[in-house]
Amino acid sequence: MIIRKRPIVSWLLNHEDENKLEIPINNRIHFKYLFKGMEFLSDVRDTKPDWGLPELIMPSFEKVMKKSAKSFFNIDHQLFQEFYNDNVCGILIEEGATIIYGFEEDTLYVWLFKEEIGKSTLLLYFYIKSSTDNKRQIYTCPTLIDDDQLFSGDKEERKQIYKNLADKLIIYLA
Repeated sequence: MIIRKRPIVSWLLNHEDENKLEIPINNRIHFKYLFKGMEFLSDVRDTKPDWGLPELIMPSFEKVMKKSAKSFFNIDHQLFQEFYNDNVCGILIEEGATIIYGFEEDTLYVWLFKEEIGKSTLLLYFYIKSSTDNKRQIYTCPTLIDDDQLFSGDKEERKQIYKNLADKLIIYLA
């Protein structure tokens, strides 16, 4: 995989490339929701968190993560608390995508950017609250995942994106 400069990473770490961040969507409700998510990310950036270096998950490591996933689900809430206490936030790099994440008490915030043609396009913004019984509640614009301008493929597969991203982040960090 070739890793190129990503505008969202430059914007977060160096406060540059702001004009290369996009929310190109026609649906006004979805645009407004994603715009608010981008404003929230901007507010987080202004607090100057320690994002660390962007990290790349190799396919071989991702396979190991999937095998060990079940062992972390019983301590999900405890992990949320630990990541919050440690001020965990970061940037994960994948083929064609950048995942930005951060924790507040009992809450994981996630921004998913698609990378193409020198631009970072915000596709998803959501947050998940964890409860003491290790259950998660997803908070997002309920129709966002149904937007064909943002996502392609089967509707059922789309609905799993939130859970899959959160699982990937929690397991990776654990």
